[in-house]
Amino acid sequence: MRILFICPQISGWGGMESVTSRVIKALQKKKHEVNLILVERSFHPEWEEDLPVCHLLQKSMEKKSINIGSSIFELIENIGVPDIVITMNAKLTAITRRALNNLPKRPPIVSWIHLSLKETSGAMCVQMADAHIAIGEGIKQELLTLDKYHPVHVLNNPIILPNKAIKRSEIPVLVFIGRLTYNPKRLDKLINALGSFKHKQWKLIVIGDGADKQNLEDLAKSKGINQKIKWMGWIDNPWAQISEATIAVLTSDYEAFPLVIIEALSHGLPVISSDCPTGPKEIINHGRNGWLFKTDDLEDLRYYLHKIIYKEVNLPSDEECRESVMHLNIDIVIEKLEDILSNVSI
Repeated sequence: MRILFICPQISGWGGMESVTSRVIKALQKKKHEVNLILVERSFHPEWEEDLPVCHLLQKSMEKKSINIGSSIFELIENIGVPDIVITMNAKLTAITRRALNNLPKRPPIVSWIHLSLKETSGAMCVQMADAHIAIGEGIKQELLTLDKYHPVHVLNNPIILPNKAIKRSEIPVLVFIGRLTYNPKRLDKLINALGSFKHKQWKLIVIGDGADKQNLEDLAKSKGINQKIKWMGWIDNPWAQISEATIAVLTSDYEAFPLVIIEALSHGLPVISSDCPTGPKEIINHGRNGWLFKTDDLEDLRYYLHKIIYKEVNLPSDEECRESVMHLNIDIVIEKLEDILSNVSI
């Protein structure tokens, strides 16, 4: 099958990039012909290496729909018309639909959005797709609200299961991996909550970078806990840099189907996560492989951190954590994706 992915410009440091790269390489391994169109080169383009990437715009310019649509049409004429197109942005879905209408026979278009549609500009544009892939049940419900006429298939983000779990640490070691921005990752919540335990023994590993890094470091200093935090910056394959840990933490205001949670569990670490509207509750079985705290309730987060730091709770075993995400193995997910794409029609 000839499959074309069309993606907006993205940072290069997120879960969407990891999932896209993982899926494309798995499809290629199964002998599908895959191409990826990016509107522009990523801000951090390392993830694009070894992928069949074309860039619509070679330098920054005003992104008028007519320019992007014409460029998509011309590029498809050059690389060949695919059997199916997967769009990864709501507005790009509409632009791609208009562009492909100029072909004698238009291939089906499937949307594959990696954000909550409530936080997506131009979300109504997904109606221009012939079918949708939702990365979680919460996103499926958002899509059904916007488009009652086209099928929605749930396909969770895949993982490549590591061979072994991360060793559990003697003292509590917390792990945060993500962009260092207040919106939506909200590491400030975790720093504020941990300020209540500045005299206890614990460590926090922070892997990531972003516009608010300095502000977050300043906040940690003001809380008297910066000496307990290891700021590692952004690292490719971050889990390989963690030799031992106790738990992973996600504090986002909103997510879709957060890759960091399933990766943490696959490495044998339980997770404390905000119970944001979509995503975490589909992965975390409260009290079994982690805990969910009320998104806007700092005291609720402190409650679970207290349990971990004071060792007042029995942590789920690494085997229990890993078992909870076995169904997201890349091979299983790719088989489901192939089945979905084979049955999409206009």
